[in-house]
Parts: sequence; structure tokens; C-alpha cells
Amino acid sequence: MVFESLKSVAAQQTGEGWFVTANYKDFCGADGQLHPDLQSALPKTAKVKIFDTIHDFNATVLSHHLEVLEGIAARIRSGNFDGFDLDRALTDLFIAELCDKYHSIEDTGTPLEDSTTVSVGVPETEELTVSRLEEDQLLLELAGKIELEISGFIAKSDLYGLSEEETESICIDDPDWNDWVASASTTKAFGFSMTVIFDETKKQPESVSIELEPLEGRGDMRDQD
Repeated sequence: MVFESLKSVAAQQTGEGWFVTANYKDFCGADGQLHPDLQSALPKTAKVKIFDTIHDFNATVLSHHLEVLEGIAARIRSGNFDGFDLDRALTDLFIAELCDKYHSIEDTGTPLEDSTTVSVGVPETEELTVSRLEEDQLLLELAGKIELEISGFIAKSDLYGLSEEETESICIDDPDWNDWVASASTTKAFGFSMTVIFDETKKQPESVSIELEPLEGRGDMRDQD
């Protein structure tokens, strides 16, 4: 049981702790933090803060306690780091995480709902920091832009309410997907934040977390500069 594991850890530690969960319904109160009933089951010295994604935890807590490795970051940027070619590796990770895992995008900045990624463009990395997690593990934190082809659905009742710009940028793939919605697709530019745990011995990523935020405009990243 998840909470029993949290209780076990809290019983052995004192001070501040962190709990990563997106299950706010079962674990959190109205303020978004650990529910008072659950907090009362922990030792009084336990102070638990909730994060809903591992990315937010890494960026807010973990990275501030790690040594920043500017040399490795510079080698990655220049393409001289064995096992992690920046453009190719990120493209492969976006495909694996967004396309192959059928990852739903909640906010696309478009009229599309229940959207998933069909294909990815070449990511433009604007920020990169590298920290040491363990002897053979690196924490990579990246931010930038990427263009995604996304597919989803539009309620038929909303089709006639689309603006001229939306009508031009969205392709209606099947106007009669069912009685209520049409299937559609579009290309959209997103800002991304990504954390990657990279195993230097195996020369491969061990875990990946991606956060996406739609950029303004019709999707061409050249228009965002």
C-alpha cells in the first residue's frame, strides 16, 4: 500500500519529506497538500510536501542539492558526450514518451480534445543543466521548444464556431467519427521541460519526465522567435 510505505519511511526519518503523486483525490486535502487525516497518522515530526510530477520534484528540490556539472553540459551541447547526442536522443525520447506510450496532452492550446501525439519535430533546446545523482547517474534538466503533430476530437456542435485561423490550421480527418464528434489533427508548437536520469555505465536514459505547454500562434516555431 502506498501510504503504508510513506508511513514506514516517515517513522525512520525526521524533518521535511516529499511525496510525489498525481492522485490528489485519495491523498490530498483542499489545499493540495497531504490530507489532515493522513498527516495525523504520521509522526508529529514528519513534514510532507506533495508534488504531482517527478519533474516538479526534481526541479524544486533535488537539483538544488546536487553538484552542477558544466563541463558535461558543454560536451552534450557540442555533441561530444558519448551516449547522448542531444537532437537525436531528445527526438527518440519524445517519440518513446509521447507517441509510443499514447501519452494524452491535456492542454494543447487548440480546440482539440483527448489529444495524442502523432509525430514529433526536432526539439530546440534552450536550457540544459547537468547534475550528479550517483556515481554512475546524471540528472539532465532541459527546456526548449518542439513542434508536435497532434490528433484528437472536436464536438460537432463546435465546428461551426471555429475561428478563421482555427479552421485554416486544423484538418478535419473524419467529420463523422461518431454521432457527436469529428476527428481532427493539427501541428502545434509547445514549450517543453524535461528531466532525464542518464546512466553513464549503460549509456542510456533510465527515466524521463516531460511537461508540455502550448506556445501562442499557429504552431510554426519560427513565428515564436
